[in-house]
Amino acid sequence: MLSKTYILPSVIVFLLNVGVGAAQEKAASASTQGQPSQQANVVVFRVPSPTLVSPVGETMEISGEKTVKFSWKPAHTPYDVYCYLFRIYKEQDMCQKDAVYAEEVSSLHTEIEVPADLFRDGETYTWYIKQVNNAQKLLFSDAVSHTFRVIKK
Repeated sequence: MLSKTYILPSVIVFLLNVGVGAAQEKAASASTQGQPSQQANVVVFRVPSPTLVSPVGETMEISGEKTVKFSWKPAHTPYDVYCYLFRIYKEQDMCQKDAVYAEEVSSLHTEIEVPADLFRDGETYTWYIKQVNNAQKLLFSDAVSHTFRVIKK
């Protein structure tokens, strides 16, 4: 009986301290916002990555095509997704400023068509997709990418 008496108050004190700690952390990060010299402690959580659907082969034949379709499956329901960050890079140089094509795709779409004239015969490209969730754009997936060689005659 003695242990039950002390366990309940200990649990209550623990829960209260957790709530106070969270409030202090929010206040601390809020107070450092707007001060560029101080960086707030921000934890970024990852969400599951979307699954690439097409193209996923080693080569992509686009002779005579006006557009090329890229498609994927979301990791969550469309209601969880804010948008997708879609990029195409030449070879595997995935530096954001060097993207051949970049677009923020609505959460309502899981495919995008890009002009076929972006691609050159025999060149290698990498397409990249990242899922951004609705939680104030703070939750996002790791990037998923696939590299392919273009055949265009």
